[in-house]
Amino acid sequence: MKIYLLITLGALAVVLSGISALICTPGFITPEITGAGGTEIISIENDSTIIDLTVYYENKNPLSATLSSLSTEIYHDKKLIGTARSSSEIKLQAAGSGSFLLRTTLETPLVAGLIAENKDSLTLQLKGSAVAGFGAVKVPLYISKELILPFRKHLDSLYSRALSQEKLITVKSASLKSIGLTESELEINFELSNPYGLDITLIDYPSKVYINNSYSGDGHLPGEMLLKGKSKGAAGVFVFRLNNLSATVNVLKGLFGGSIEYETKGTLRLIVTGTNIELPFSHKSRAY
Repeated sequence: MKIYLLITLGALAVVLSGISALICTPGFITPEITGAGGTEIISIENDSTIIDLTVYYENKNPLSATLSSLSTEIYHDKKLIGTARSSSEIKLQAAGSGSFLLRTTLETPLVAGLIAENKDSLTLQLKGSAVAGFGAVKVPLYISKELILPFRKHLDSLYSRALSQEKLITVKSASLKSIGLTESELEINFELSNPYGLDITLIDYPSKVYINNSYSGDGHLPGEMLLKGKSKGAAGVFVFRLNNLSATVNVLKGLFGGSIEYETKGTLRLIVTGTNIELPFSHKSRAY
């Protein structure tokens, strides 16, 4: 039994000695974090934004390594706006390069404030450290890389998706009001929802309305609508003035049939946590 133990310990000593010798040779190169990018928003709230950050590495050594104790901070012009840490080990392949995802937390008010300064993308600095392990041998690894965060693009994408899925604007009904020979009014009742729990203001909906595929008038939102972070939704109305003869004729024709078919086309103007967002929005239905 002692012989087997001695053989095992001897073999382990040889392996460790070999790894140590490799690390101590002039040809050994510490694994390197070569860049970061490819961000994807996981969740966004008034106080914090969670993203998955793609981190790229290169390991030029013939041995695979594990990355542990990874802890980084994210700065914008020397101001701390977020952190990124990994509680699990990350494997780095031997003699090659690759990437891994790093869960990152950013302070939403700080990021939104920077975006509000008309910065579509933010140039950030990723700084921190980790430990690269080659078996029982550990090597410190220091990180200092620039990161481009297209935050406005992410916000546009999130709210565009919510709009297409009717999680932002849900049309409830439409009706004709103030019907006259030269001018009529179309009102579209809708629900404004708050899909991500952020402070959101619907500024306006400058738009056009078409009846029987013919331009018939212009529309807007009579007043701004504000939803605070904890608000689930609120009712609103878009108002369209049908102000030409053909529109009036179409309205009168529709009244005999009980309804008219309409389509609106325009742009929703929003402010989300201080960031201006414009989304194309169209809706087709019938008014009674």
